[in-house]
Parts: sequence; structure tokens; C-alpha cells
Amino acid sequence: MVKIDNIDIATLGMLILRGGDYDLLSFPARKQVPTNDWFEEDGIEVDLSDVAFSEKEVALKCYLKGVSTSDFLIKLTALKNILIAPGMRSLLISTMNKTFSLRFKGFQDTQLSGGLVKSGSTSAKFAINFSMDDPLQIFSGSNVVPTGIAENSHVKINGYDLSRFNIIVRQVYNSAFQFLIKEGMSNTNEVTSGKVVDTNFVSKLASKQISIACSMICPSLDNFYTNYSALFNNISLAEPLLVSFTGTNAQMSCYYSRMENFIKKRPFSSGRVFVEFTLVFTTIGNGMMI
Repeated sequence: MVKIDNIDIATLGMLILRGGDYDLLSFPARKQVPTNDWFEEDGIEVDLSDVAFSEKEVALKCYLKGVSTSDFLIKLTALKNILIAPGMRSLLISTMNKTFSLRFKGFQDTQLSGGLVKSGSTSAKFAINFSMDDPLQIFSGSNVVPTGIAENSHVKINGYDLSRFNIIVRQVYNSAFQFLIKEGMSNTNEVTSGKVVDTNFVSKLASKQISIACSMICPSLDNFYTNYSALFNNISLAEPLLVSFTGTNAQMSCYYSRMENFIKKRPFSSGRVFVEFTLVFTTIGNGMMI
């Protein structure tokens, strides 16, 4: 069951499309942190004392059908009136066991089927765009201890193997082994091809981003929320995180930047929760694996 402001969207001939609610549960991005990028030093200098996150853009992908053009327009008008009412919208999704507070922004990406002139049913796919102005509303701020029992992932954050959060790491080394250098002073002009760059120095390493592609498999929805909140709270700190890898001596000092590509691999209504996402961290020191 899905309700907007306590109105069951099924009464409007409406449903959320498969994959249409992925934005609701993703981690928010951390707001830009103050940095200094000293040319003569590896990495960057950061001030992590303020822990703040950006609001989240949520696109709810939906389908609405009317048995006729007039029925379709009546239902669409009813939906519009719900969305544009004063205040925040309350979105209840029973399979997630969550109610979200959202601000309506717009209605777009409409794909109409059946037309408005021909007889018969009329339907449309569309995205309802919201802002989650309080991006922390789904997390428990007190929960920091994971309860997972998956096999070791061989990737640790501040001493916790990610398996403790019921996470299997699908990929991390592709980004971990990359490195960039800080470029020397350069000179270019409009009348000479190319440019001249100072290379008469030992290069320092630039900051980079590490992407950890994760699969999270939990036996229940409660277990998922417990470990998902614990993961968020463990990476949302006012101090650098230490990412380490089993089998190497490499340790990377970094901070959480954002989450990408959150998807549900199976419906939450099945009981067992299976999601995938990518955590992106920004390195502070030299960020080297070798």
C-alpha cells in the first residue's frame, strides 16, 4: 500500500513502477567540506568538524490509468490537487514500513498512452519530483554497532569489516589502485600550440575518489534498517575514516562523499532485503595502494 497524505494512490488508478522508489532510501551526499590543496604536499587538507548533508532529490516514477479519457483526467486532476496543496507531503510505503516527509517540486517525463481523443482507456507513466529537505529522517542517530554475520569482505572502514553490515564488496580495487599527480605550473597562449609545464620536481599525489560497489543482503527489514543506519552513522563522522584492505598494508585516510546507484534487487515485501549501491569516498592523504 502507498499513500500520499493518507490517500491510497490505488484509488486514483495509480501505482509506483518497478524501480520507481529507489531514491527514497539512498544515503544523502555530504555537503562540500572546506579544503586546502597544497602543491608541495600529497593529498588535501580538510576540515571535517561540521558534519552536514545535502537535501535529496527524489523522483517517484509512477503509472496512472483511467478507463476513459474523462476518468483519466479526473484522476490526474485529483493527484495534482493533492500534490500542490500547502505544506509538505506525507508518503507512506507499507513495504518499506516508512513514512517520508517530502516537498513537491514538479511533475515531468510524462509518457501518455491511449491518447485523449480515441475511446477506451488512457494511461500515463511519469515522474513526481520531490525534495527530501530533511535527508536524515530515515536514520537512527544512536545506532552505530552493526549486527551482520556475512563472510569477510576484506575491506574495512575504521576497523569494521564491511561484512559486519551484511555487505559483500563487489568491486573496490579498480578505483583504489588509480592515482593522480599534481601538475606543475603551466604556460599557454593563443599563438603557440600546446603548453609548457614545469616538470622539474618530484610529483605529489592528488586527492582521488574511491568507489566501493556493495551488495547488502539482510534476513529481514528490521535487520536491514539496523545495519543500514549503523553503516551511515559509522561513515558520517567529524574525523577522517581509515579504509584498509586485507592482504595489503595499504590504509587510506578519507571521508564519505556520496552514494550512487542504489537499487533494490528484490521487493521488500518478500521479507529478505537485497540492495546494491556504491559508496564514494574522497581520499585525504596520498591515496596509494602501492
